[in-house]
Order: sequence, then C-alpha cells, then structure tokens
Amino acid sequence: DGIVITPPFGYWKDKNTVQIKVATEAAVTVQIIYSLYLQGCGQKEIARRLNAVGRKTPAQLRAERCGREVRHTHKTRDGQFLWTYASVKNILVEEAYTGVLINHRSETNGGKAKRLEQAEWYRHENFFPAIIQRDIWEKAQQKLKAQARPANGNKAKHRYAGLILCKECG
Repeated sequence: DGIVITPPFGYWKDKNTVQIKVATEAAVTVQIIYSLYLQGCGQKEIARRLNAVGRKTPAQLRAERCGREVRHTHKTRDGQFLWTYASVKNILVEEAYTGVLINHRSETNGGKAKRLEQAEWYRHENFFPAIIQRDIWEKAQQKLKAQARPANGNKAKHRYAGLILCKECG
C-alpha cells in the first residue's frame, strides 16, 4: 500500500493527514550533499564540510523532533552530532529523493529476514515530493559505481593502488 513508517532524512510525516512533506532544513542539506559530490568532493570531505558549517545530522534532527536524547552512538565524546562518510553515502544512494518509495525489499519468515531480488521490490513512483532531480541522482549513482573498489579479501593493498592504472585491464 506504500505505507511509510519513518520517512528518510529530508522528509517528515504529518501525523494528522499521514502525508509525507519536505523538511526544508534537511532537504537543503541533501541538496548540498549531491551538489558537492557532483562537483568532485569525496564523501569524507563532504562530511567534514557539513560538520564545519554545523549542518544538522539525521540523528540530531530526529532527537529535536522527538524532544529527547538520542543514543550516544551518533555523537562524539563532547556530545556533538557529526556527519560521517557513512551518513553521507546513505543519502547519496537513497532513491526516495527522486520521489520513489521502495517497499518489500525483504520478507521475514519465522523471525528470519530474507533480502529480496530487486525485481520483487514494490516501487511507488512520485510518492515523495522530489528533493533531487532524477538525472542528478542518476549521475551520482554512476559516479558511486565508478568509484567503488572491488573487495580484495583482506589482502594488503598494492602501494600504487588508486594511483596508477594498468593499460590492459584498467
């Protein structure tokens, strides 16, 4: 049915109308992340910049909205909420920002969750108000794919890895 329990960062759910709406402050942060990424900033650098200018994190906004403390895992020792490589990456891969809601990514059977193939997912187009245009999201996905390094099974990295490319195999 396309029911959303907790909308992604950048959105909020109106409890009275059950509608999903754009959370302006967070949506601006999402746009900044995509913009910086497509300008060539890495995910760690984006996190560093967001922290430097004091953009609120998903955990921080959740804590403010719920009016309570959030588990200390999202904070540094001095009680600050910080952006990380992972929190930036989560936003870069989230298709909801183009307006799509995806349900049914997994099924639970006897307490065991099983990830489902993409073909079995339920897609609801134009469900969320779009924060990021589809073409911008696609460009970010291509860039993420191009930058992904294959897992090397815990082997030591070659000293020239990422600096020199092999002419034959790339």
